[in-house]
Amino acid sequence: MSITEQEIDKTALALFEAEMGAKLKAKREEGRGGWRDPDQCSIAHLENLLIAHVPKRDWIDVANFCMMLWNREKEPGWLKDQMGDELFYLQNS
Repeated sequence: MSITEQEIDKTALALFEAEMGAKLKAKREEGRGGWRDPDQCSIAHLENLLIAHVPKRDWIDVANFCMMLWNREKEPGWLKDQMGDELFYLQNS
């Protein structure tokens, strides 16, 4: 039985996503957060953090900053709309 390219991609993505989530959780537990709020964290600040982490070769942080920027640059309320009001506020309160 051979493994398909699709299975390799799917597994690699799942492993990477798990690492991203673990890193986000650890940083939240350290008291960091607010990337969704323009009053707490500007797009420019996220861009600077992203640029600073590339030379460090910290690809999980780079990916998390890309995720934050991608979500922030969507239409206002996009993330909330994707999650639904109740789930969004439950997870972010």
